[in-house]
Amino acid sequence: MIFATIGNDHRDFKRMINLLKLLAKELPKEDFIIQSGHSIIPKKVPKNFKNYKFISRKEFENNLLKGRFVITHAGAGTLLQCFEKNIVPLVLPRRLEFKEHVNNHQLDILNEFTDQNLCINIEHLAFHKLVEFLKNEKRLLKKEFKIEKK
Repeated sequence: MIFATIGNDHRDFKRMINLLKLLAKELPKEDFIIQSGHSIIPKKVPKNFKNYKFISRKEFENNLLKGRFVITHAGAGTLLQCFEKNIVPLVLPRRLEFKEHVNNHQLDILNEFTDQNLCINIEHLAFHKLVEFLKNEKRLLKKEFKIEKK
C-alpha cells in the first residue's frame, strides 16, 4: 500500500492528485490510500485509488506505518511525523506559482529535509523514474537511506 497525504489546506493540489492518479494507473496491483483534504478528486479514478477527504489521527498514523511508501506535500507536521516514525517520504511541495499555497515555504522546508537525507524531493523526478522506483524499492527507513552529496 502507498499512503499519500495532501494535508488540509483549503487550496486544491491538482498536481499531486494528477500524479497519484497516474501512479495508481501504472501500478494497478498497489493500493493507494489518499487523504485529499479539500482537493478536488476527479470522478473517474483507477480502482486501486481509495480517497478519503479527512481521516482521524489514529488512521493517519496507521497508514504512515503500514504504507510501503508515503507520498506527501511538504507540510512541516507531516514531515516531522515521518521523521519520528523513521520514514523517508517522497515529497511534492505545494507552490505559490500554481496557487497551491500562500507562499513557497514548503519548498524551504523540503530543501532542509532533503539536505539532511530525511526525504526525497520528487518534484523534478521524471515520471517513469518514479514508477520504476516505486516498483523496485522496498520501504525506505531513514537509518538505511543515504543520498551521496556532490
